[in-house]
Amino acid sequence: MKKLTIIIVFFVIATGLQVWADTSLRKASEWPFSPPTLFLKGGVNAIASGNTLIFWAVGDTIEIIDKSTFTPRAVFRVSTSTAIQDMLFDDETETLYVAAGYDVKDRSGGLQIFDISEPGVPVLKAVYDKSEDNPGSSRESDTENVEVPDIDARGLGLFNGILFLADDNFGLRVIDVSTNPSQPVEVGLTLPSEDRISGYKQPDINGDFTATGGYVNLSLYPYGDKIYAFVLDFYNGVKVFDVTDPKVIEDPVMKDTRTSIWFGAVSLLSDIFVNETGGRLTAFVTGSNSTGTSYLMARLDTSFDEEYPIQNFGRCFTPGEARSVCASGNYAYVADGVSGLTVVDISKIPDEDSQNVIEYTSVGSYVSNVDLSYCVLIEDPILYLASGESGLNKLNVSNPAIPVLVNRLDSVLSGDHVCVSGNYTYMLDSNSGLRIFDSTQPSYLSMKSYIAYNGPASDLAVSGNYAYIADSHGYISILDVSDPSEPFIIGVKIDSPDPRKLFIKDQTLYIADASGLRIVDIAKPLAPVLLSTTATAGIPVSVYVHENRAYMAEGNKGVDIFDVSNTSNPVLLSTITTADNACDVSVVQQDSTIFALIADGSSGLKIINVSNVEAPFPAPVEVRSMDTDTDSPGVFTALTVTVLGNNAYVGIGDDGVLALDLESPGSPKEIDHATSASYSSDIVANKINNTIYLTVAEKYAGFRTLYLYDSTSDGDAAELVPTIDTGCFIGTAVTESTVTDGNNDIIQFLNRIMSI
Repeated sequence: MKKLTIIIVFFVIATGLQVWADTSLRKASEWPFSPPTLFLKGGVNAIASGNTLIFWAVGDTIEIIDKSTFTPRAVFRVSTSTAIQDMLFDDETETLYVAAGYDVKDRSGGLQIFDISEPGVPVLKAVYDKSEDNPGSSRESDTENVEVPDIDARGLGLFNGILFLADDNFGLRVIDVSTNPSQPVEVGLTLPSEDRISGYKQPDINGDFTATGGYVNLSLYPYGDKIYAFVLDFYNGVKVFDVTDPKVIEDPVMKDTRTSIWFGAVSLLSDIFVNETGGRLTAFVTGSNSTGTSYLMARLDTSFDEEYPIQNFGRCFTPGEARSVCASGNYAYVADGVSGLTVVDISKIPDEDSQNVIEYTSVGSYVSNVDLSYCVLIEDPILYLASGESGLNKLNVSNPAIPVLVNRLDSVLSGDHVCVSGNYTYMLDSNSGLRIFDSTQPSYLSMKSYIAYNGPASDLAVSGNYAYIADSHGYISILDVSDPSEPFIIGVKIDSPDPRKLFIKDQTLYIADASGLRIVDIAKPLAPVLLSTTATAGIPVSVYVHENRAYMAEGNKGVDIFDVSNTSNPVLLSTITTADNACDVSVVQQDSTIFALIADGSSGLKIINVSNVEAPFPAPVEVRSMDTDTDSPGVFTALTVTVLGNNAYVGIGDDGVLALDLESPGSPKEIDHATSASYSSDIVANKINNTIYLTVAEKYAGFRTLYLYDSTSDGDAAELVPTIDTGCFIGTAVTESTVTDGNNDIIQFLNRIMSI
């Protein structure tokens, strides 16, 4: 099998979807609600609580919330190339610690420390992102390793002024913040070794230290006269460290929770929550199997017995995508992705000599507007549930089986518009600003920059070194994006009353605004020239230009077609009457035949032959229903449409994205339907190495990248089936998993991909 095919196959498995389907839309990446890596590596855990404050992280943004009134006090951004991984607030010092990941390409993230003495005005006091004297390392090949001084901060714990940090590049770091939180100092070991002078440097799969890291989450718990740090280790499983004396960090006890994939194994756990139950330390974890087709919450009890120090006592397969967990009393609460909140009865304890895993059952749920639930925190009887769809939900779980909504805060992050140009993806949050991502590898999104923009803004277009933002105040702003890491507004504006949609062809900008069709020469972006304005029957909401024609979607007035061969004097050629509300328009041409595709609101998608504008148009082909998704059959609402090759992709709001085969436009065929995390508000299609990718703006959940997978194009893919799952997923309460240590190649591959 060729190397390229191997990578493609691994990618298919890594995205958690079956490899034997015919043609389907599959997720390549999301921001910010999944790790920005090729393969699952921990999960975002981003709610923290103080005595009077709640801290809620969405992507790179933190909102400080008054606990009593559940109202915002402040919103601020954190510099990170990935997303905020964890937070911890110390009431005594009024300090917020933020694990902001790290990306070796863009060098932002690490441990960041904020002064919250004035909650309305948080102040960054320190960024701890390097440790030159005690670095980790990554493997370049079987014979070459490189030091990694950068700190990839993933999980946090604090006790008596000592901060414990899960570092994906190093292992367990121990940092003294007792004297001055603004000046963190690593705690040195009493007996430093050649490999480490503080903390616990992660050994690789062979037990040596040639490739470190993999610590992706952490939960700290005082127990008796000891302090224990529970760590999720991507390469091995659950590790428990005795950190009572931070100067003496011995080898941990471990539960192997690896899952067999391909010819190696990694641990696919995303979150960990620790409490005390029945005289034992209990770690509740969430995770998935190797194909992402099954998710669960598992209970691991720690007895420190020499033979079986950590035992798998129980599990519950959840209906959604178990991402985060907390527990109180007899119940565990799971942030369950598409299924919202799942409540699990954990009251049953196995018999002392039992070798079986208890199958816990779900006894309650909360599913109202909480799709893509990703984090949960319990302060009995109040539970906080973070959801990509609705934001932060405050629930009363006095009756765990019937959670009751108390209050809700909308997300501070809004994915309204997206644009792809070269190796970069641009996401516009209409009310806050523009984020630019390096999407050279669509499965690995790395945020390059953010520029604040006080909207509201209605659309985004990028051409060459410049981005254009349609501002609802009556103009188009121009940004210089020649350096994606430092974009800036150049100060030149293009007048445009209530601009709705932008389209760039060659060096000409076409604007659908309140005056109609506005055409601007942008050959010299610093000196744009208005070429013409042409009134339309309705108020345009979208514009698409194909060859010498401009197509203007105008709501209930239908679609106007203009001849723009002379951009200084457009001429109306014809008008298409639509049944409902023309929201968007695109065009596909096959040989000499031209078809207009109209997103016509509740009337679905219209496909019309518009080759001859001098004769009455033939009756349109209507696509009004879909049958690929049995959960949501029937009529859909078409809000946006884009075309690439012979395929059309229709944005259908709450219902997601519908892919159609237009090889025969008169009888389009449905390819697949990808459901939405919140509300699909914009779609861009592009092709990379013969693979079609869709970048989809999710109104309340950032954006995601989908790809069109065709099994017939990868002959070897269907032959490769993931091996069985092991670890904490399948097996008895006490036996270890049976996966072998044949991970050398996969570890090299993962490290190489993650260090690109």
